[in-house]
Amino acid sequence: YIDQRFNAELVRLLIIQREGKTLKSILRTYNKPYDIVTSTEIEDIIKSVKNLPLEYERTHAMLLLLEHLGNYLSDEQFAEQATWLSDYVEKWIKAEHRIFNFHNNFKSIFQNCHRRFSSEEIAGHILTLLQTEEIILCNNACELMRYVSIKNLSPDTQTSIQEQFVKLIREKADIPRLKHGIVV
Repeated sequence: YIDQRFNAELVRLLIIQREGKTLKSILRTYNKPYDIVTSTEIEDIIKSVKNLPLEYERTHAMLLLLEHLGNYLSDEQFAEQATWLSDYVEKWIKAEHRIFNFHNNFKSIFQNCHRRFSSEEIAGHILTLLQTEEIILCNNACELMRYVSIKNLSPDTQTSIQEQFVKLIREKADIPRLKHGIVV
């Protein structure tokens, strides 16, 4: 029990210090994050993250928490954080000055937690990325397509995704950089 409390505290500290590489290493060592933290302890981590003084710190720590422990949140915790993530990504995309490296965290969250998101939610994120027309974000969108079940999408969403990909393929001069692109 003492080791379990120590490990949960270690995970909390690594998240609030934004030590993603060390956190990943420790979670990989244990191979079962649910042996390290419970949803109650995750709630304590969320509270600690919300108390960080700078918005950047709060955001980065929350992204790390979702990236590495998103599958172990309770349904209520996940729903709340998924709403926060969706709102934040929208705000981030529209921001004139943004912390660009967060796009890697977004991609990892959707990859690691794809079973907890609906295909519509992932498709919405993909559409948001494609509409930026920034090659690296479009590349991330292409990578995330493997987690979308097309048959579970509404006809409108299917059409929107198809239109965005056609537009991307037709209009981007540097399309060869889209290493994960779809060739029609």
